[in-house]
Amino acid sequence: MSTAPLDETLKKAIALHDAGKYGEAAEIYRDLLCKDPNNVLLMHLLALVAMQMDQPNMVLVLSEQGLSLRPDIAVLHQDRATALRRLGRKEEALAAIHQALALDPKQADFYHTLSSIQRDMRQYGLAVESLNKAITLNPDDPKFYNNLAICLSRMGANEEALSTVDRYIKLRPDMAEGYNNKANILKSLRHYREALENYDKALAINPHIFMGKANKGITHLVVGDYRQGWELFEHRLPGNMPPEAKRFDPARRWKGQSDPKATLIIYNEQGLGDTVQFCRYVPQARGRMGRVILQAQAPLLQLMKFQWPDLEIISPDDPLPEYHYQCPLMSLPHVFGVTVENLPVEKIYLRADPAKTRAWQEKLPQNGLKRIGLVWAGNPDHMNDHLRSIPLAQFAPLWQIPGLHFFSLQKGQKALEEMACLPAALPFTPAGDALKDFSDTAGLIANLDLLVSVDTATLHLAGALGVPGYGLLQYDPDWRWLASRPDTPWYASLRLFRQRHFGKWEGAVEELCQTLSALFRK
Repeated sequence: MSTAPLDETLKKAIALHDAGKYGEAAEIYRDLLCKDPNNVLLMHLLALVAMQMDQPNMVLVLSEQGLSLRPDIAVLHQDRATALRRLGRKEEALAAIHQALALDPKQADFYHTLSSIQRDMRQYGLAVESLNKAITLNPDDPKFYNNLAICLSRMGANEEALSTVDRYIKLRPDMAEGYNNKANILKSLRHYREALENYDKALAINPHIFMGKANKGITHLVVGDYRQGWELFEHRLPGNMPPEAKRFDPARRWKGQSDPKATLIIYNEQGLGDTVQFCRYVPQARGRMGRVILQAQAPLLQLMKFQWPDLEIISPDDPLPEYHYQCPLMSLPHVFGVTVENLPVEKIYLRADPAKTRAWQEKLPQNGLKRIGLVWAGNPDHMNDHLRSIPLAQFAPLWQIPGLHFFSLQKGQKALEEMACLPAALPFTPAGDALKDFSDTAGLIANLDLLVSVDTATLHLAGALGVPGYGLLQYDPDWRWLASRPDTPWYASLRLFRQRHFGKWEGAVEELCQTLSALFRK
């Protein structure tokens, strides 16, 4: 092929690419690459379209093929970094984008890619620095401001995030992402009415923006408007489902009808606490269907099997049985028309295994002190864990309350390191690493006078068991705790202590200490 026709064909492919016709563009790029197999420009262009078609493995192959020929081409290192990031190989992605920057430190988009990797690694301060470098190099690119606003909000700098996202909206008033992110920031500031207004603006531009309707639903839920909230919350599906939940046929979705001859699978879709909270509705579902199967995460299997020994309970790793209908656990409140007013179905709906309760009773010290369980951190992989978890040292005022023996339910090396700094004379027993699953945890909790916990599955478990619990909540609480109540309609045995200012735990801990002192003085 002569050079001129090749140029015209390439121009056609690029035009198709720019028009969003990725499959057609990719086909032409591949044809051209077959005729010119060492053309690194074609490898780069095909890598770009492959990424837009969600084919990160193909991007990785193309970028590495190009780098084997021209390791001095910076943008190929960026392609490789982007693919590695999408594949979850964060450290390798970080190294790859640093190679790109070493070759060309003046490319604003390279800093943008770096910031995205840093954001994935929860290095929000570094991500902000990278985005500011990108803005210095190219102050007119609106996407930098949008992503900077997200990182600032994750750090808790919500007022600065708000002004930053407004700059993005000024540059791109036609983009739904700006209004959607502004709504998320306003929700973090507890400006719920303004958040709902901005979700509406985003949805008016793009009704299908990722999690737009679901986030609007969550905002309705946090203010107690469950009727609108549950309906909109259904829009989290199927785009926000974990891989193990995607094996269910969406066409077989259960709507709450009765069918005594049919099999229904109810399955976990999110965290352990979500499963604990919503498994309460399994008996209602059993009343409408001939056969019900519950899928639950492995740490919860023994606890669930003890509750319902006659119920079929499987894990996400088990083969999928034959079924007629399926329903996610977190959709059951929508199916059953749950409102704040008709909660809870039962005040206590889970039980600890008496054998495990007795085993823990025999292990615990019999010293006449009140037994206080303590959970100060959640799953570190949770996106908002840095907002909900509290360093153990911040609980120091509790150590001054007489008559208490503390039991740590926290697991892992980090917990052991924090406990090593406690006063030597403090009655404090590490029990977390002896808890193999949630049936063990339930047995221990059943022996406690009180559980003190941040927003974790363990707090939900205490509420489900009817064990008294004090929950510490971040300023912008998870929707299930509602916006400002000191109690929760979901669990009669829990009392809530909330941050008074974003990221500041001192006030909540002080209030908890005062309440705890008064409780055991009686």
